[in-house]
This record gives sequence, C-alpha cells and structure tokens, in this order.
Amino acid sequence: MQYDGWAAGYDEDTRRFGWCAPARVVQGITARVTIASHLRVLDLGVGTGQCSADFLAAGCTVVGVDASEPMLAQAARRGAFARLEALTLGERSLTEALRSEPPFDVVMACGVLHFVGDLGGMLADLRGLTRAGALVSMTTIPPQGRGFGPTTNLHPAETVRAWLERAGFVVAQQEPFVAYHDQANPDDPVTYTLTVATA
Repeated sequence: MQYDGWAAGYDEDTRRFGWCAPARVVQGITARVTIASHLRVLDLGVGTGQCSADFLAAGCTVVGVDASEPMLAQAARRGAFARLEALTLGERSLTEALRSEPPFDVVMACGVLHFVGDLGGMLADLRGLTRAGALVSMTTIPPQGRGFGPTTNLHPAETVRAWLERAGFVVAQQEPFVAYHDQANPDDPVTYTLTVATA
C-alpha cells in the first residue's frame, strides 16, 4: 500500500505543497449545512482525518474508511471517530462493509476516488448509505496536460455528473480548482474537480 510509509509525514508534506482539497471538500458541505453534533458523517479515504477534523470537534458521529492501516492509525489520533474501517474502495461493496451503520447525512471523499476502478458502480452503491437530502462532497481528477501514475483514473466532470445522476443524486455544484502544486512548484499546478451533490 503506497500510503503506508507516508502516513507519519503526510500532514506535514501536504501542507508544504499547498494541499487544499480537504478544505474545499469541507467548504462544499458547510456552504449548505451547519456542522452540528447530530450529523452522521462518512469520510471515504479518510487518510489522517484532514476532512473530518471540524466534524469531530463538533461532536458529530464520524465513520472513516481507508485502505491504509497506518493512515487509519494517524486518523485515530485526531479525534474520537465512531468507527475506522480498513477498506479498499471498489474492492468490496460499501453497503456490505457498512451494513450495520444507519444512513449518513454527509459523505466526503477527498483525494481517493481516482483510485477506484469502477467509480460509477461505487457511487451507485454509495446511494444506499445516504438518507434523503444527504450531502456528498467529493474530488475527482479530470484529464489535464500532465501525467499521473498507472493507478490513477482520470474522469471528466460531465462523466462524474452522469454517474451521480444515474445513482439518484442531484449535482448542486461542480467546479475545477488547483488542489496542490507538484513538488511545491508554483508553476506546476494540479487540477482537481470538486463535486457536491444531494441524495
């Protein structure tokens, strides 16, 4: 697992190259709902818990899943998660893995969905975990004038929108943004797409 050895230094390294995607994902939620303790939150690809921090501080019930056990261990240091589950997205049904969980009010997925082979199928599966009116805030990587590793799947924004709509979500916001600068080089921005949808 490529992130296992990065877990201890992940927060410091991402701060150095200007990683702003977690903040954008959270803003996609807070522009529409106030963070309050009654919210049930699912953080897909939780990593070290960067997206979850404000929700944990507010006393929300937060469930985090990630493929990397060392990343989950770092997340556990950030606050009192209700559950942290080792899970590789796309390899096992989310509804099966989390079948004991009541429906979620908020779902976040930051910097992880480009690793999912069948993203359309996973989004359809995700709909079964959300209550009516739930918010989903997520990042994907669109095609752009640069190369990525062999495990990275690039998705045009319109394709992501179509998958969400087919799954029963309504897209409320979709926009590109600079997620970070490669090797902290201000002349080498990396573009992600933020998508916010309601169930």
